[in-house]
Amino acid sequence: MTAIKQQAAQHHSALWYLARGLIVTGGLVLSVASARADTTLAEVTECMRANLPETVRIQQVRLNTVDRDGTQRLLTGRIVASRADGRLNANLRLESPPDLKDAAYLSRENRDGRDEIFLYVPAMNRVRRVAGGGQSSALFGTDFSYEDMRQVHDAFSGDQVTLLGKTELADRPAHHLEVMRSTEAGGVERMQAWVDQSACVVLQLDRFDGEQVVKRISSPVDSLKQLPGGQWYAEKVRVEDRLGGSSTEMTVEKVQVGTDMPERLFNPRSFYLGH
Repeated sequence: MTAIKQQAAQHHSALWYLARGLIVTGGLVLSVASARADTTLAEVTECMRANLPETVRIQQVRLNTVDRDGTQRLLTGRIVASRADGRLNANLRLESPPDLKDAAYLSRENRDGRDEIFLYVPAMNRVRRVAGGGQSSALFGTDFSYEDMRQVHDAFSGDQVTLLGKTELADRPAHHLEVMRSTEAGGVERMQAWVDQSACVVLQLDRFDGEQVVKRISSPVDSLKQLPGGQWYAEKVRVEDRLGGSSTEMTVEKVQVGTDMPERLFNPRSFYLGH
């Protein structure tokens, strides 16, 4: 097996995690939750879930990872997504680095809320259907994982969530949440999130091991942008691995909503042929 094929095989379990969450990390969200003193948890999470228009196209996604030694690695690509009958379909196509150019991923949500995952890696020259775990795996050497993305998009659906109250983060009024999530190993993971009251965007998410924050996902306030249709999103999202000493910053550019999406982009037989 060539070095390119080895690298592609090594990362196949991580590529398919990106698109669905990448579109909405930080969020494309509708501002429906008010800053009333009596705002309920249901209102906060519903506001977070109202986060995707019918179609969205991100013309440029950049993931820049800096490891403990200062070495940088940049991934770029494009994403398109549609929401049909309330179910999300997402397509990611990588443009760089050269060893991953034209690698593509398709996620199709079933009626039961589960995803069908299809992966195309040019070095392997075939489409592969991917199923099973690995949700905490790293994405191509970045600090992002599918779990990091999906829990924001789903507004912690299926988790035990407590609204701790209102606070401020970076001088912005925010809802403070505590999230308890059951793991496949039978344990419980604890997280805390700070959700902007006006934009319903997650400004910060901390994942704990005991009392120690081991991973932090955050969006600077000045990266919050509003689209003409009223949706908010964060142009930049940063993930910090507090144990490994690395970090990844994701930047999204040229976000468009309401554009036509050819069906072929979400067909397992043709999704990898380009946007």
